[in-house]
Amino acid sequence: MTAAATDAPAVDATATHGLFGRGLLYVLAWSGQLLISTLVSPFLTHLLPRSDFGVLSAAIALYQLVAVLATFGLDQALEMQRVEDGADDRRGRGLLATGIVFAFVVITAFLVLSPLWGPALGFTGSRHMVYVALAWTAPGAAVQMVLALLQAEDRLARFMTVSVVSTVSGQFIGLALVLGVHRSAQMYGLGIVTAQWAALVLGVIWTRPRWRGIADLATTRIALRLGIPLVFAGLSDFILTAGDRFIIQRALGPGEVARYQVAFVIGNAVTLILLFTNRAWLPRFKSILDVEERWRVIGASRDGLYWLLGWALLAVTVAAPPLLRVFVTPSYHPAPLARIVFLVGLSSLPVAAGAASSRMLITVRRSAPIAWSAGIAVVAKLVVTFALLSSLHLEAAAIGTLAGLSAQTLWLRRSVVALHGRSPSSRTSLGFLVAMMLLSGGSTYLPQSTWWNVGRLVFGMLCVVPLLMSLRTLQGRSSDPDHPAVPATSGGGSDTRWTRGGTLMARLQVRMPRSAPRGTGAVGPPVARSAAGPYAPPHEPGQATRTPGTSLRARWARWTPWTPPASSSGGGLSVTSYVDIAIVTLGAVAVVLAARVLGVHDLGSGGTWLLLQLVPGLAVCIWVEGLRPSSLVLFSWVGSATVVTGVGMGMALSAQWHPGGAYAVVGGASVISLAAFVVRHRDVDWLLWSVRPLTSRDALWTGWPAVVGVLISLLSAQPHHSGPVRGGLTALVLPTWFLGLALIVTAFVAAVTRRVRPWVSVISAAVVVIASQALVYALPALPTAARHVGVIRYVLTYHQVRPSTDIYQAWSGLFTGQAWLISASGIHDPFTVATWWPVFAMGMEALAVRVLAGRILSPRRAWIAGGIFALGNTLNTVYFAPQVLAFAPGLSIVALLLAPPEGESQRRARLRVLAAVPVACAIVVQHQITPFIVTAALGVLVVTRAIKPWWSPLIVLVPALAWTVANLGILRAYVEPGEVGNVIANIAPPTHPPSAVGEPLVTQATFLLPASALFVIGFVALLMFVRTRDRVAWTLAIAAASPVTLSLGTNYGGEGIFRITLFALPWLAILALRKVPGRHLGVGRWLARARLGTPVVALAATGMLAIAVVGQTGMDWARVISPGAVRADYIFETQALAGSLVLDLGTQNASPALQAARYQDVIYTSRDLEAKPGTTGYPTTAGAKYDPVTDLRQVTAEFAKQPATAHYLFVSDQIGAYDERYGNQSYADFVRLRAAVRASTQWSIVVRTPDAELYRLVSGGKPR
Repeated sequence: MTAAATDAPAVDATATHGLFGRGLLYVLAWSGQLLISTLVSPFLTHLLPRSDFGVLSAAIALYQLVAVLATFGLDQALEMQRVEDGADDRRGRGLLATGIVFAFVVITAFLVLSPLWGPALGFTGSRHMVYVALAWTAPGAAVQMVLALLQAEDRLARFMTVSVVSTVSGQFIGLALVLGVHRSAQMYGLGIVTAQWAALVLGVIWTRPRWRGIADLATTRIALRLGIPLVFAGLSDFILTAGDRFIIQRALGPGEVARYQVAFVIGNAVTLILLFTNRAWLPRFKSILDVEERWRVIGASRDGLYWLLGWALLAVTVAAPPLLRVFVTPSYHPAPLARIVFLVGLSSLPVAAGAASSRMLITVRRSAPIAWSAGIAVVAKLVVTFALLSSLHLEAAAIGTLAGLSAQTLWLRRSVVALHGRSPSSRTSLGFLVAMMLLSGGSTYLPQSTWWNVGRLVFGMLCVVPLLMSLRTLQGRSSDPDHPAVPATSGGGSDTRWTRGGTLMARLQVRMPRSAPRGTGAVGPPVARSAAGPYAPPHEPGQATRTPGTSLRARWARWTPWTPPASSSGGGLSVTSYVDIAIVTLGAVAVVLAARVLGVHDLGSGGTWLLLQLVPGLAVCIWVEGLRPSSLVLFSWVGSATVVTGVGMGMALSAQWHPGGAYAVVGGASVISLAAFVVRHRDVDWLLWSVRPLTSRDALWTGWPAVVGVLISLLSAQPHHSGPVRGGLTALVLPTWFLGLALIVTAFVAAVTRRVRPWVSVISAAVVVIASQALVYALPALPTAARHVGVIRYVLTYHQVRPSTDIYQAWSGLFTGQAWLISASGIHDPFTVATWWPVFAMGMEALAVRVLAGRILSPRRAWIAGGIFALGNTLNTVYFAPQVLAFAPGLSIVALLLAPPEGESQRRARLRVLAAVPVACAIVVQHQITPFIVTAALGVLVVTRAIKPWWSPLIVLVPALAWTVANLGILRAYVEPGEVGNVIANIAPPTHPPSAVGEPLVTQATFLLPASALFVIGFVALLMFVRTRDRVAWTLAIAAASPVTLSLGTNYGGEGIFRITLFALPWLAILALRKVPGRHLGVGRWLARARLGTPVVALAATGMLAIAVVGQTGMDWARVISPGAVRADYIFETQALAGSLVLDLGTQNASPALQAARYQDVIYTSRDLEAKPGTTGYPTTAGAKYDPVTDLRQVTAEFAKQPATAHYLFVSDQIGAYDERYGNQSYADFVRLRAAVRASTQWSIVVRTPDAELYRLVSGGKPR
C-alpha cells in the first residue's frame, strides 16, 4: 500500500510541487466555508430540532443558488483580468466595484420577489429564514469577488484573514447565538450575516474597489463574455450538488432533507477541496504562457489528485457508519445513509476529471463549452433523479448527481481534446482508482455493529497515512534517482534547461502583481518572482529537489529541542537572593511557631497552613541555582503540593493517621534544608536589598498602582454574612472596588507601553476578583466544593480512605493532603480552606502559564500570556476541586521538560526528568483526566521534537494507567458506554430541555462574553499560525488541539468542552503572542502614526478584565453557598437516620450537599434528577397559570413512592436563584411554591434558617 502510494504518481510529482505547496493554501481557504460547515454540522444536528436543521440546509442551498447569480461569473473574470494586466490594477479594481454593485442589485431583486418564489421552493412556513439567507448572500457574494482579487495579487495573508473572518468567525458566532439566545436556524444564520459583513468591510478596505470602473463598459463586456457561460456552469453545479435539497423537501419533507444533508456532508468531504482547486490554481495556470505546456501541467495535477481521491474515498466510505452515529442522533436512522455517503464520495472522480478540462478552457477564455456541459449535466441529473426517486428515495438524488457529473465530464473532455489533443491519464492511476472504488463499494455491505464500527474507524484513520505520503510525493520532493527529468523553460522562448529535479512549476514563478502606487499609472508585464516568493518552490530551480539524508525521517531525527528565546537568557536569582529568601522564610516560620505557642490561633493556624503550601517545595528548589522568581515560586508551590499529596495519601491509604508526627518530620526537614543552605553560603552578604527597584520609575508606573489597586479593592470588599444577592459581588462591594480595578489596568497598560514585565498587574488581575469573593461571602463560590469538604471530614473522622467506596476516595489526593494540613495547622472549619484555597490556585495557574510561555516567548510576552489565560478562562470556575489543583502541576511537568537552557549539563537534565516523576505521581492520584491530557501534550511535543527523550510521555502515562487500572471498578460507574468514541456529543456544551421560562440576559452574558473572549484569542492565534507556519507554530496548534482526546472516552459530566478549553487556552495564548498582530494585519504602522497604540491596549485590557468580572461574578446569586443552606444541610446529614432520602425542591446543583463525614449514609435527589427523559421535571406553566399547591402535591406523591428510612425536603433561596438563572423556574413561582410547603400539613419543619428550610414528610405523602 505504501509503495503504491509513493511511487505511482512520482512521474509528475515535480510538475505539481507549486500546486500542492503554497497553492494548496489557497485551495484550503476557498474551501473553508464548506470545510467549516462540515465540522459544524454535527453540532447543529444535536442542537437544532430536526425540522429546523432541514430548513437551514435548504437555506444554505438557497445561498449557493443566489450567490451564483449574484457573482455572475465576474469573480473569475476579474481574476483573469488582473493576471493579464500585470502591474496595472485599475481594470481589476473597476471590475470589483461593478461586481459588488451587481451583486447587491440581484439580491435586492430576489428579496422583493421572495413571496413569489419562496413557496415554490418549500419555504412556506420559514419566510424569515429566507430573509436571513439573502442577508448573508449579499455580502457573501461581494466577499467572493474580494477574495478573487486578493488571490490574483497573491496577497496570501490578507486573503486568509478575510477568508477566516467570513467562514470561521461566522460559524462560531452562529453557534454562540444558538447556544446563548435561541436554538433556531434563524439565530445561526444571523451569526453568518454578522461575519460576512465584517469580512466585506475588511476586504473593501484592503482592495480599494475603483467605483469609476462601473462606467468602463468595454471591460465589463469582456468580463461578461467569459462570465455568462460560467453562470450556467455555476447553476449546474448548484443543481448537481445542492438543488436536490429542494426536490427532496417537496417530495419527502424537511426531515428527509436533514438526513440527506448529513450523508452528503460526510461523503462530500472528498469533493470539497476539488471544488476550489479550480479557483485556487487558475492564476498559476494562467501564468504559463505556453499553452501545450499548460495542458501538460493540468494533466499532471489531475493524475495527482486521483491518488489523493482514491485514498480519501476509501477512508470516508469505510468510516461512514461510525461517523454517522457520532454526527447525528438515532432519530436520523443513520444505518442506510452509508450507501449515500459512498455515492456522494464517488462523485468526486468525475469532478476531478472535469475540473482539469474546465481549467484549460477558462485560461484560454473558452467558456461556451462549459455552459453546454452544464446544461447536459442538469438534464442528466434531473432525468435520473426523477426516474429513480419513487423507488430509491434519497439514493436517487446521489445517483442522479453522479450521472450528471459524469455526463458533464465527458462533454468537457471532448471539447478540450478538440482544441489541444489528448492528455491521457496513466494506467496506474486509473487502475488504482478502480481498485479503490471496488473496495469502497464493497465496504458498504459489511456489518455495522459496535466492534465492526470501531474497526471501520481505525481503518479509515490508517488510510490517512498513505494519503499524506501521496500528497508529499506530489509536492515534488521525491528522492528517487530514476525520477525522469522535466523541462523548465523561462519566458516564452524555446530555450529549455534539463536538470534532474527541475520543475515545470518554474513556469509558475511569476509574481501576481499587487496594486501599483496610486497616481503612478504603472502598467507593465508580470514581474519575475524571487525564489522566496509565494509561488516559488522551496529550492532554487535547477537544484536537486532532495539530497540524500534529507528525508522526512532524517530531518525529524536532526530536529533539536527548543531553546528559550534570547531575551530569556539570564535573569535568574543570585545566590544572595536565594539566601535572603531562605532567611525571610525561616523568620516567617519562627513567627508562626511563636503565634501557636502564645495562643494566637488565627495567625498560628492560618500561617501554618500557608507555609506548608510553599516551604516544603522551597526547601528543595533553594538548591537549584539560577531559577527565575516566577519559576522558583511555581516549583515551590508544585513541590509542596506534591509533598502534601504524598504524605496525606500515604497516611490515609495505610490507615496510619499521624498528622502531628508528619508535620514535625516535613516541617523539620524543610527548616533544616533552608538553614543548611544559609550556613553553606554564610560568606555571602545577605539581607542587602536595595530600595532602588521599589522606587524606580518603572516600579512607580507599573508596580505600585497595581498593588494599591488590589488593596483598595480588597478593602472595598466588606463581608456580607447574609449570603449572595441578585446583583452578585458587584452589588455588594463599595464603589471604590472599581477604582482598584482601574488602577490595575493602568499599571498593566503602563507596563506594556514601557516594555516592562507586567507581573504585578497580571497577578493582581488574576486574584483580585476571587479574593474579593472570599472576603465578601466567606464561603466557597460553588456548591460542589461542599462535597469535597465532605470527603475531608470523612478523612478527619475515620483517618483513612477506601478507594473502593467512590471516585472521590479513589482519587483523593487533594482531600487527604488538605485533611492533613487542616489537622496539623489546627483549622476548625474545612470550609475556610475551601474558601481561600482557590485564591492561591488562581495565582498559580496564571504563574504556570507564564512559566510555560517563558520557554517560548520573551519574559514580557510570557507574563501577558499568563494574564490572557487568567482573564480568559472564566468559563472554568476556579474553586476547591481536584482538577484545579492538578492543572498547574500538569503544566509544570511540560515546562520542566520543554526548552532546556543552552549548554545545560547532563546532570541537570537528568534532575529535570527526575523532578517530573513525583509531580506526575501526585497529579495521578489527584484527578482522573488531567494526567492523560498532559500525556497528550507531551506526545505532541515529542512528535515535533520539541522535547527529548521520546519516552517523556511515559513519565505521566505509566502511573496514570496503573492507578486507573487499580480503580477501574469505580471508574466504570462514571463512564457511559455510549460516550466512548462519541466525540461530537462529548464536546457539545450541556443542554437543557425547554421549560416554561427562559434564561435571563445575565446568564447568557455570563457564558457568552467569556466564550467571545475565547473566540477572539483563538482567532488571533489562527492568524499568527497562518503567518508563521513553522515548526513552533505547528507544535503549538496541535498541542492546543490535543485536549480533544478527552472527548474520545467521556463527556466529563457534560463539561468536556470546558475542560478542553482549559487546557487549550495556554497554547492558544502563547501562539497568539508569538508575533505582533498589528504588523501582520497591516494596522501596526497606522496605529503608531495615529498614536492609538496605548488606547487600544487600554481598551483590550479593560475589556478582558470586565469580561472576567462578569464571568466570575455574574452567577454569584445562584452559585455562592449561603450560610443558612450549609447549616441546614449539615444538620440533616449529621442527625438523619442512615438511608434517609432528601429531595431538593429544585436542582441539586445549588445545594451544599454531602458535606458531612457520613455523607455515604444519606441520599440526595432533586427535581431535575427525577425528571423523565425529554422533560425538565419542572412545571410547564408559569406566572398566573402556575398552581404551586398542585405542583407540590404531585411532587410529594412521586417522592413518597421511593423507599427510604425517612423522607426529607430541602428548600433554599439558592435553589430558587439557580433555577431562575438557568431557566427552570422563575424565582417568583419558587417563592409561591415555598409558601405552599410552609402551609402544607404533609411536611413538618425540622430546621429553619434565614435562607434555607428542612422539612420531614409526616403523612406518607398522601394528599389531604
